[in-house]
Amino acid sequence: MKTFKRILLFFFALLSVSLQAQDEITILVSGAMTRPMTVVAEPFEGTSQTLNLISATSGDITRRVIAAEPVDLIIVSAAGMDRLIAEGLIAPGTRIDLARGLMGMGMQPGGIVPDISTPDAFFNTLIESESLAYVSPAAGGTSGTYIDGLIERMGMTEVMRPKVAYQIQGSRVAEALANGEVQFGITFISELLPNPRVQVVGPLPEEIQMPTVYAGGISSTAQNPELAERVLALLSGDEGREAITAIGLEALASQ
Repeated sequence: MKTFKRILLFFFALLSVSLQAQDEITILVSGAMTRPMTVVAEPFEGTSQTLNLISATSGDITRRVIAAEPVDLIIVSAAGMDRLIAEGLIAPGTRIDLARGLMGMGMQPGGIVPDISTPDAFFNTLIESESLAYVSPAAGGTSGTYIDGLIERMGMTEVMRPKVAYQIQGSRVAEALANGEVQFGITFISELLPNPRVQVVGPLPEEIQMPTVYAGGISSTAQNPELAERVLALLSGDEGREAITAIGLEALASQ
């Protein structure tokens, strides 16, 4: 009889853990889409359903998913999503292109706003700057990888190297600006706007701009694909579109 009770208690313990897992998902979200994802997640706070949000660069997210890190929902750059689909790591038919982002320059409010309206003006601003922050290419940041390559192609690496303060995410670029650690910062505008202590100078000139599309998809190994699908639907719906637009991204998902 005691043995039966122990088996019964063990069964109910396993059932409890299983039910908890069904009410919880892990979301890996690229920095530029972190704020909209946070807005969509807010109504779940205090409910029985838990959304574990992990913000990282698109490159880091792609590496982690390929390394079989447990995840249910993935929000990453289109290039990263393409690679994950090619690897069979995204459930078929679940990809949704959510937003399009532009890179821009930020600074502390109150200073002299530089001219970055043309490529020449932009590069002159970089040369004359005292310090600059952007995401380290080593961290897998889309914006940082592009800016580092752009500076190299312009033959400005030796001039800029002593000025650059690499950051691990676009949100840290904004924080470095807000804290007065650097004079200027370059990342996606959607990572600059949420920080009230940062002034957006403007987008990079069209000729050297790199528009980036962000997509969402459900992991092919998701433990709770139903909840992940619900959250992705919210992010691509009216509430998500509003949150995406509010931070300077262009919403792409149809209403």
